[in-house]
Amino acid sequence: MYAEIKEMYSLDIDGSLENYSPKDIYYFELELNLVVGIAGQKGGDLFRIIVCSSKWINDRIINENIIFGRGLLIVHEYNYNLIQEKLAKYIYTCSGNSWNTIASKIAKVCYWEFDDYSSSQYNLI
Repeated sequence: MYAEIKEMYSLDIDGSLENYSPKDIYYFELELNLVVGIAGQKGGDLFRIIVCSSKWINDRIINENIIFGRGLLIVHEYNYNLIQEKLAKYIYTCSGNSWNTIASKIAKVCYWEFDDYSSSQYNLI
């Protein structure tokens, strides 16, 4: 089985990502929400990733001295087509025999809505 992006959007902007352009394409940070599911099937789970420019991340490093990197896609400049293409290619490489296997691979890069979820903590069967 393979995964695919079903939907990609950001709550940080008004309108579509295709028409969005930050004030400075070389200095920005944007949280993306990805609905990802099994290719050819309906539905999916929510994954989040921060897309940011290398200049933005450099300022964070200067101000904080050190930062963690999971959930970051660092780019030179904002280019929707390249960002979408890179995410789609990565997600497609996350194949497996079950959705949990696939989602766990995607979750190594993105935050998954079911990160740290345990059915036992909710007493589910």
